[in-house]
Amino acid sequence: MEKTKREAEQELNRKLAEWAECFREDQLPDFTQSLDDCFKWLVPKVYSTIQVEDICFGKENGEDYCHILWWTGKPKTDSYGCGVYEGRSDNPVLALCLAIEKIINKETQ
Repeated sequence: MEKTKREAEQELNRKLAEWAECFREDQLPDFTQSLDDCFKWLVPKVYSTIQVEDICFGKENGEDYCHILWWTGKPKTDSYGCGVYEGRSDNPVLALCLAIEKIINKETQ
């Protein structure tokens, strides 16, 4: 049986909470719906995990995106030493969460 969108978001919330070490099952932040929670718990962890150059949001073809630009430590590459973690969704908060999930996945490889 396929997960509903909300079930997938709740699973992502748990993953993000565990990574940010802010999980209490009775008061789990709703990261996929709250930019305040993301900037309180997740963004500081992102900055302590990678060398962030910028976090930017935009809209393209009706879809929200979030780009987390970071220094790769590899000068003279095609991207001038920057990498991008990108999240895309129908809302900017979820796009940020999906970009952060890519950082988590890269860490755990």
